[in-house]
Amino acid sequence: MRATDLQSGLVLDVDTYESGKGSVRVQEPAQPVLGPLVLSQATVTTGQTQAVQCDLEIRNGGEASLDCDLAALQTLLTTTPPVPATASLASGDAHLAAGESLTLRWQIGPFAVPPGPLALAAAPRLVEPNRDLVLPAAAAETLLVQSPAQPVVTTGSAPGRITAGQTTPWQAAFTVENRGASALRIESPQLVLRTSLLDVSPRYTVVAPRAFDAAADLLGRLGKWKEHVVNERNRRCRALDVEQNPPHSY
Repeated sequence: MRATDLQSGLVLDVDTYESGKGSVRVQEPAQPVLGPLVLSQATVTTGQTQAVQCDLEIRNGGEASLDCDLAALQTLLTTTPPVPATASLASGDAHLAAGESLTLRWQIGPFAVPPGPLALAAAPRLVEPNRDLVLPAAAAETLLVQSPAQPVVTTGSAPGRITAGQTTPWQAAFTVENRGASALRIESPQLVLRTSLLDVSPRYTVVAPRAFDAAADLLGRLGKWKEHVVNERNRRCRALDVEQNPPHSY
């Protein structure tokens, strides 16, 4: 720095290094590192009202600080076809120093769209304040929208005759088919026994098939079940043991 003494006219030079001030640290640029879009469900059903959570982690892999523009948060995720989404800052701070991270979260739904792929595209607005520069950042994922599960009993079998007062158990078997795409869980199969219009079920003890006792037993998506696949649809046949209790004649 150069200055002039107004009394003597002497020109004075001042070196800022002599006072130890005036130095500026040159940093490496900010570097946004985006993780994948993490979905709480891999698939949804058309018409589903329950929201799906979508998380995006952003880390500053550079040295200069990085700011996430939260003012534009609600417009950072687009879906094709359009589905409502509500955004929030789930963790971290909008200002990221070197090595720090934050998580953006969207609640997506309801899904009033036809079956098919739902494209998700996130484009957070990230600014390096040193240069007032917007840095490019994007992440994408696809969520599959499926048709609703559609359970159908396609076939059934039972003895042609039983004897009044018979105590020997007999079996009735039914084939259940899921004609929808969404997975289906059979939780409580029930057998109703009638003579004409009279319900005689209370007269019998019915043992449900073991395969249906477990809540995890699924009729999977079309063509995805590992066994008993018929005509590209899922079918499973299980027998119900029926015993008259106590013996009745009718």
